[in-house]
Amino acid sequence: MWTSNEPWFIVSTIVFLGLLALASLAYAVLKPVISAHFKGAGGGWSHLAYYYAAPEGPRRDISRRETLVVGKILYRNCVAVGLAEDGLRLSIDMPLGLFYKPPLLIPWTEITGVEEARLYWRRAVLLRLGAPPVGSITAPMQLYEKIRPWIGKRSL
Repeated sequence: MWTSNEPWFIVSTIVFLGLLALASLAYAVLKPVISAHFKGAGGGWSHLAYYYAAPEGPRRDISRRETLVVGKILYRNCVAVGLAEDGLRLSIDMPLGLFYKPPLLIPWTEITGVEEARLYWRRAVLLRLGAPPVGSITAPMQLYEKIRPWIGKRSL
């Protein structure tokens, strides 16, 4: 039977609290730095949100934890992709709401160009958005095959 007076308990509690304080401090210092880094990428998520902010509405998720490049920023294993009559829906699924980005709804008619690309040395597609150009999204070929029939459709 142990008690709280034993030295290992006191030492381990102090170490735990110290690590917790250090992690909190690192989070407080690094979050603004990382957020600033992701903020200014040309044609990035925030820029697209200005044009394509998603209202609430029905969506059919076709994939979760996708890896996409939006503008110049890679979003690895954290994007939920949905299909709707009115467009392609994208949202970030991050634990605890870290680095929140507003969900996007990109109308099918706003996908104005499709080009071959590479994403992690695999075949991918670069989707050009808007006319005049607003931004771009690079998606894996498997995801593109699911959304290809919808591209160019007009919403009802």
